[in-house]
Amino acid sequence: MFKKIVVGSILVSSITGLSSTYASAASIDHTPKKVTAFAAQSDIILEEEETFRGDGKFYFDYYGSEDGEIRVFVENTGSNPFEFKIVKPGGGTIASGYTVKPGKSVTLTLDVSHYKTGTYYIRCQNDDGAKIKAFAKVRAL
Repeated sequence: MFKKIVVGSILVSSITGLSSTYASAASIDHTPKKVTAFAAQSDIILEEEETFRGDGKFYFDYYGSEDGEIRVFVENTGSNPFEFKIVKPGGGTIASGYTVKPGKSVTLTLDVSHYKTGTYYIRCQNDDGAKIKAFAKVRAL
């Protein structure tokens, strides 16, 4: 009879998890973890490189941010200079007259809190129709 009780209790404890193995809060690693670079860059709304023949656009959607600003970075990765301007939703230029020479870049911080939200674009162009190779990055601030 004693063997049946002991064997039965061992069997029940192994099935239901009542054995001597247990978990406690003390066994969990509570050390702080470093935030990954992905989380820090979650406010990037455009990051791409394109090649255009004389004229082209980078489109990005902006629907507001904490400071109501965007930071625009445009780099000339080609061999021909070009000009660029930034256009708000519905038309209307908010920044223009910037020439980017080969290997150079321009960074602008713009307050767009008083403009409509929606699709903005960066228009890159040159007068002679030469090939434009540009990299653009926009971050909401």
